[in-house]
Amino acid sequence: MSAFHFYEKEFYLNNPPELLDDIRRNIKWAWQRVFRGWDDRVAWSIDDYLSELVPEWIERLKKTKQGRPVYFMARSYEMVGDVSEDNSDSEYEKLANEWDAVLDDIIIGFRAGYAITQSNYSVYDTFELECKTKNIEWNLDQDSEYHKFYSEFGVSQKIQDEHALLMKKFDHGMKLFHANYFSLWD
Repeated sequence: MSAFHFYEKEFYLNNPPELLDDIRRNIKWAWQRVFRGWDDRVAWSIDDYLSELVPEWIERLKKTKQGRPVYFMARSYEMVGDVSEDNSDSEYEKLANEWDAVLDDIIIGFRAGYAITQSNYSVYDTFELECKTKNIEWNLDQDSEYHKFYSEFGVSQKIQDEHALLMKKFDHGMKLFHANYFSLWD
């Protein structure tokens, strides 16, 4: 039984033991979160978990941060000296904006990773919209109009292209995450 059925009343009316199993599992996972800080489902897909949550954490860091990494601070001092003495904080702000851009690229990278783990490619939405406008209904039959349009639309190639683009964003974000790992603090 998967979590997909958790709120489907009709499913539980037809499968009462599944309701009890879902309740039991959800209570177990809640206790694990209370005592461990995470539940077993995290280990089922660590890539998915991190790709979903790291962007939220970095967004929070970006909003609430008090300073910048040491190397940014050193660069600002080299460029403008002590900002309080110089009254010229435009260079300092420029470096602060650079750090925000690094954080943004890390966020974009992890969000791209999440799209990959979820197989959430925009081509699916575009294809489904086209099907609706052409009144083509979903059908797995190899000879169906849906299957033919799927091929004509080039969904498989478009997915590969989008996946490659997402991987490029993910790789860039991961390089920045790695390079700045010890600077992700407030």
